[in-house]
Amino acid sequence: KLNFSESMFDQSNLNLSGGVSYRQEQSLYRFGANFTNVWVDENDFRSTYGATGEWLYQVDQQQSVGLIGQYARLDYSGNQSPRDANYWGLIGTYRKLFTHAWQPILSLALTAGTEDTVTNRPDLVRNLYGGRIAVSFTPQAKWGASLAYGHLRSDYKGVDPFFGVTRKDKYNAVDAAVTYLYTKNLSFKGEVLLSKNRSNIALFAYPRDIAAFKVRYEFQ
Repeated sequence: KLNFSESMFDQSNLNLSGGVSYRQEQSLYRFGANFTNVWVDENDFRSTYGATGEWLYQVDQQQSVGLIGQYARLDYSGNQSPRDANYWGLIGTYRKLFTHAWQPILSLALTAGTEDTVTNRPDLVRNLYGGRIAVSFTPQAKWGASLAYGHLRSDYKGVDPFFGVTRKDKYNAVDAAVTYLYTKNLSFKGEVLLSKNRSNIALFAYPRDIAAFKVRYEFQ
């Protein structure tokens, strides 16, 4: 990600992942491992090592439920190293397909997680709680659309040494997308994200709005 003027915010990332899956009757099990490295302004910023376990159960032809467990080690570089932590997370999912001409699909997810400091800085780690609801549908053969709302609450575990209060954030986002399948291999996608983070410490409150147009080609 490159910026036209503020190059100090340029970002690069490397992501490696792999895993195995196993199906048994109506259950699907997945186990994976991943590594991610992030650079900001060409400087090493954070490395993440993680593992994921997932169980997906097909209730019937139209419904499925799932449970995902996550672990990640967050290693920061330079003066950000006090943020080093272990992350543990749990996600519950539900998915339902409705018998309608537009084939709507409802997806629900609930998330809970916690970060444990490894540098004795509880003010830099948090407990997380959130959820997401999304609906996708196919109005015509080559068209697809989706609309979603997400909420995430972050309760930090220690008093901020500069502001004298314990930080609490609430993040809300609405996103929408429209996809057009031009050919079997080529598709176009437009995306919009409207989000806002509220915090009891004004420095960490911000809005973020993104619009994107994507072209995708799949070699088959």
